[in-house]
Amino acid sequence: MERIPTPKTSSALDTLAAAEAFSRTNCNVVMTLGGDGTNRAFVKGWRDANLIPLSTGTNNVFPVLEEATIAGMALGLMSQGKRSMSRFIQRRKVIELDLGSETDIALIDAVMTSDQFIGARALLDPSSLKAALLCRADPAGVGMTSLGGLLAPVSDSEDAGLFLEFGEGGKTLTAPMIPGKMSDIPIASCRRVGLGRTITFEGPCALALDGEREHVLTRGARLSMRVSREGPGVVDIGGVLAAAARNKWFLK
Repeated sequence: MERIPTPKTSSALDTLAAAEAFSRTNCNVVMTLGGDGTNRAFVKGWRDANLIPLSTGTNNVFPVLEEATIAGMALGLMSQGKRSMSRFIQRRKVIELDLGSETDIALIDAVMTSDQFIGARALLDPSSLKAALLCRADPAGVGMTSLGGLLAPVSDSEDAGLFLEFGEGGKTLTAPMIPGKMSDIPIASCRRVGLGRTITFEGPCALALDGEREHVLTRGARLSMRVSREGPGVVDIGGVLAAAARNKWFLK
């Protein structure tokens, strides 16, 4: 066991710094504990990491709900670095964003709202929604992924994303934008976009990434974004343990 020293700021910067430190080691796989925001911070620090992301809390899409002992068994097998185990790693999609003066990423969704400030980071008000780009649209999820999923599902394995525009003139979608509450959301348009297809958007708006407001675009500021397959690897826990059963790796 090796302890890796990282700075402590009690912010997402700690997760980012830890990821950068792990990337400089011979680490094969990392188990992350947290939600979409924690995993996004980790991936910003180590873009092509191989992860077993365990979900904590609610309203998460990227991490998985799995019993910790089972996830730990898969982690132990993957950490041995056997080449044959690479088939259980799926390279995930990400949304790549260019804000002109800086770049950023999202693991699930990038949402433009009418807000002019960061404030409380969570997206709670459906009336503020302007547009969203999703790389995963899951009808069994909660939040922005649910909105897309109830309109036109897009799975992790599909080389596509989904672009939504909100506003009057179309139909109204009833969906769980937040846990425990159904909201009526006006949908102006919905279309699939291929990998690498650039979507542009112009301020003023606030930009939320994976459910939390992170940036504010002033009037006339331009944002470009695209879905790519150059995200982290995620371990198929069930596949790893099925292989262990077939090969009797736990039998003495």
